Amino acid sequence: MIHEAEVPLIRGAMERHLADSRVEALAFDYVHFYGNVNTFAWSPRWYRTEARILRNTIPAWGPEGLFFVVLETHKRGRYPRAAHCGAKIYHYGWLKTEEQQAIKKQNNSRFWAVPPGRVNYGAIDPQVLRGFTGTHPGVVRDWLPPAEGVWQADPGYRLTRRDRKHRWMMRAERWFGWQFNKKHYHLVA
Repeated sequence: MIHEAEVPLIRGAMERHLADSRVEALAFDYVHFYGNVNTFAWSPRWYRTEARILRNTIPAWGPEGLFFVVLETHKRGRYPRAAHCGAKIYHYGWLKTEEQQAIKKQNNSRFWAVPPGRVNYGAIDPQVLRGFTGTHPGVVRDWLPPAEGVWQADPGYRLTRRDRKHRWMMRAERWFGWQFNKKHYHLVA
């Protein structure tokens, strides 16, 4: 979901890159809300930028619904070439209750070989959780459940090997300005 205040940014990026045939898509930053409306998750595990607006003149396919592939032939594709538009997408998929999330996982399990596991929002590295201080898009403000403070991870949660790896990656990002998150586009402008 986009914020109404950022529509001019998106429109400006579309107008700015309209004549540039190198730009096939616009990339957005992501804010993944987790547990409540005051908390978002930020680490290499969560996609933090992604191409979401594609030109309607290029053949593209969304193989898993998370990213796009530009089809060069019927057997070969590549990630789109994109420009960053400066706007954010607000993702509310992790605001469901644990019961709602379990039902979703059960329904989706028929598409995957792995059986659905138990959903436990507390089972997350607390360093991944950050406080959200902005405003939410107007179309969801009345729908969002009220919350106080930042979502608290389970204090007894034991870090996984993947969590420890992501902590090192986040340190390197702070120290050197790198970004380790996977990008399903090539930045060209």
